Amino acid sequence: MTAGRDREAGVTLIEMLVAVALCGLIGVAGFTMLDTILRANSRAEAAMERVAALDLAFSLLRRDLLETDAGALRLNDTTLTLSEPTPLTYSLGEGTLLRTVGEPPLDQRLIRDVARVGFRVLDIASVWHLDWPNGDDPAVPAAIEMTVETGTGETATRLFHMLSGDPAQ
Repeated sequence: MTAGRDREAGVTLIEMLVAVALCGLIGVAGFTMLDTILRANSRAEAAMERVAALDLAFSLLRRDLLETDAGALRLNDTTLTLSEPTPLTYSLGEGTLLRTVGEPPLDQRLIRDVARVGFRVLDIASVWHLDWPNGDDPAVPAAIEMTVETGTGETATRLFHMLSGDPAQ
């Protein structure tokens, strides 16, 4: 009789435990990769939603500026008002960029989680102003700059040229 094991008897318990452990490690690694990919996808979708909201706000402002009379523009550092043909205001309210239209006023929430919004007007002498109109000067603005800072610290700035009729992208 031989003291060795019969080769056709199957696998030993130790071989089986090693195989199960390896399958478990591969499963955990796969689950970890899947979880990482899903989290990254979620962050990317949130970033894309923020970019889409910014793009919508900038597009609406560009269109509104093209449709308004430049003399109907009023500005302080945080609020832009266009009074013709329809009363229209861009401002920050409770952490949201608001576009307020018409009488009675109707608020359109453009961007949520906004820490700060700022506007500046560039006159034809290339001087920036935080308030417009500037004194008694009836000058037409050359450009308007809008800056939005989100609650996450991201900042987006867009310049809209008034004289060319073609706002900058």
